[in-house]
Amino acid sequence: MRFFHRTKPKSAPISGRPARILAKPDGMKRRKFQNSNFFSTPQRKCRQLLTLMHPAKPHMLNVVPPTGNRPIRKAGAAFMRLFQKKTWMVLLTGLAAFCLCTLGGYALSYKKSVPAQPRGAVVPIIMYHEVKTSKFHKLAVSQAELASDLAWLRREGYTTVTMQNLIRYTHGEEDLPPKPIVLTFDDGYLNNYAYAFPVLKQYGDKAVLSIIAKNTDDFTRVPDQNMNYAHMTWNQVREVQDAGVFEIQNHTYDLHAMGKKRFGCKKLPGESLEAYTRVLTEDLTRCQDEITAQTGATPTTFTYPYGNVSKESLPIIRAMGFQASLSCDYGINVLPRDTESLFVLKRVSRFHNVSLQKTLAKALKTLK
Repeated sequence: MRFFHRTKPKSAPISGRPARILAKPDGMKRRKFQNSNFFSTPQRKCRQLLTLMHPAKPHMLNVVPPTGNRPIRKAGAAFMRLFQKKTWMVLLTGLAAFCLCTLGGYALSYKKSVPAQPRGAVVPIIMYHEVKTSKFHKLAVSQAELASDLAWLRREGYTTVTMQNLIRYTHGEEDLPPKPIVLTFDDGYLNNYAYAFPVLKQYGDKAVLSIIAKNTDDFTRVPDQNMNYAHMTWNQVREVQDAGVFEIQNHTYDLHAMGKKRFGCKKLPGESLEAYTRVLTEDLTRCQDEITAQTGATPTTFTYPYGNVSKESLPIIRAMGFQASLSCDYGINVLPRDTESLFVLKRVSRFHNVSLQKTLAKALKTLK
């Protein structure tokens, strides 16, 4: 940028538009700049006044303007305004992109950290076998353990329900409580009558009792009070049902065995579907008839012995009129209002010396 010094004009009129003589340094030729629009009127008058007061000491330096009539200072201001506008646009765009990325990452991490809510009622089914006061083993809990389980369920807000409650729920006939849970007792041991029945009755809870009808027949004919192996009699089965504590279900008539040939009610290798259908239908029908005749209630649920589920058995038990089945598959059930969801239900075994709180907490992790 070149700077030009004002020379003392030959005449300095106060009014009018005098010609301004610009002197270039180093002996360059002078030229007259007649553009009256270069400076505004106030600026022009101010410059004239300063020239009169201090002709030898100019206070403002003249700058050769660029081509056109617009002064450099105005062009520079416009450029700065444009630059600032673009800068703010870039900053705002970057800030918006940062916010979107941050929120998107947070949403993704939240989605990963928070599991999706299950579509249906979460229904744990706890499996008990024996309840004793001595000679405990893995599948034999103490009466004190059962009482502790029921007390903990009450504190945690759980409500015990039966298989009939689940059936009515899937048919849309009733709603389940906020935290439903099913307690099942397999085989129909006498110690269930002696030790589980009074504790359940005391806490006002319900449970499912799946009996082996042949064992009930045998111990009805020849009663035995040995709590290590004896089973209930039909009178005891009726008592626990009529008290509204136990719901009686089908655990086969005489297929609950681990023989050399058949393991539970599984299909034998090489056995025809027709023969297997006949064996399973005859056994389950006999159990159904016995329970109906002795208690006045027909079972709606089939409990697989040892949890051995044959895929060939599913259409058979459906054709027989069963509306649900219990397996020994580990896990927690999520039940929509769909009747098919009640077949091959999962269960969680309650072992001796392992509290129900720990047992259920571990099983609930399978939902995540």
